[in-house]
Amino acid sequence: MSIESDVFRRRIPLPAELKKYGFTETPEGQVYETDLLAGAFRARITVRGALLADGSCVSGDVIDADTGESYIPLRVERQVGTFAAEVRKAYLELLEDIAERCFREQRFLAAQTERIAAAIKETYGDDPQHIFEKHPEITTFRNERTQKWYAITMDLSAGKLKTAAAAKKTEPDPLDRYDAKAEVEVMNVKAAPEKVEELVKRPGIYTAYHMNKKHWITILLDGTVPDAGILALIEDSHALISRGGAKKSGAQLVDGVWVIPSAYDEFDVAAAFAADPDLEWQQAARMQVGDTVYIYVGVPIKAIRYRCSVKAVNVPNHSGYREDKYPYVVILHLEEVYADDVMPLAKMRELGLYGVRGARRVPEQVAAYM
Repeated sequence: MSIESDVFRRRIPLPAELKKYGFTETPEGQVYETDLLAGAFRARITVRGALLADGSCVSGDVIDADTGESYIPLRVERQVGTFAAEVRKAYLELLEDIAERCFREQRFLAAQTERIAAAIKETYGDDPQHIFEKHPEITTFRNERTQKWYAITMDLSAGKLKTAAAAKKTEPDPLDRYDAKAEVEVMNVKAAPEKVEELVKRPGIYTAYHMNKKHWITILLDGTVPDAGILALIEDSHALISRGGAKKSGAQLVDGVWVIPSAYDEFDVAAAFAADPDLEWQQAARMQVGDTVYIYVGVPIKAIRYRCSVKAVNVPNHSGYREDKYPYVVILHLEEVYADDVMPLAKMRELGLYGVRGARRVPEQVAAYM
């Protein structure tokens, strides 16, 4: 992220206040220039109506008065010289003053998300809920009658979303406008399985990020998909999760997302994955290729340590281990390794996953958190 995006994250410019501050309108946007450090440098701040590649709407430059060129040490994070620190401090003070006087804070990263949240409130009466204390950027919208989610918003890097949606076929991809590290805001909504394949061909719509890809899609909230189109997809999602009655007890489980146990003292999962990222595992009857499988490691670890994808199913078991009971295995491909404090047993229970004694689907809260 840039210095400017760090300061102006989740802030909306106020045109009248920009004008009062001294910004002038140019073809590039609203521009303000001023001297820094007694005229040794000249700062130029530009506020645009559209997001830049780093996910912000503000760019800036500091010009060295002696050379007439951009002062490069300003952007070098490891530059520790006293003079460079003075220039950076003066520039940051200017940005923070502009942010305080000419911008207002917003709940969401993207202005489009603000509009969509307001429309959801007007249509369904639902406010965004922040259920993850450590991740306030994740918000959920749920049907109060069924207690099921129909929309989830989150921030993530453009590069991470692009990697997760590598199978996307539309060209050019709207994500190409962003730096890989730039933060973007997305919304996951539920979709009928028979529609998912066609929906993800549209610009700005992707296979679901960290949700069941058969039943959910991810929408980029940067204006690529018009508000009306997003609201129509939300209407479909709301209808899909509203078909059942009110939830009687327990958490809503996610299709295609599993958790399986591993006894720490019986099988060394870490060593197995170190030798080969593909691992044979006893097959749960309903696992399918493409499903997500988390591995919970028991005492003394007591935490979810691994995320895998199902690479193959119905593979004959020739391992020599309980072939009579488990004639078939699945092939799990290692996707990610977690620190033991990411999803310990206490957190699992807090999110509705009270124990793992065999292969089971995970609650929505756990899937979203992971």
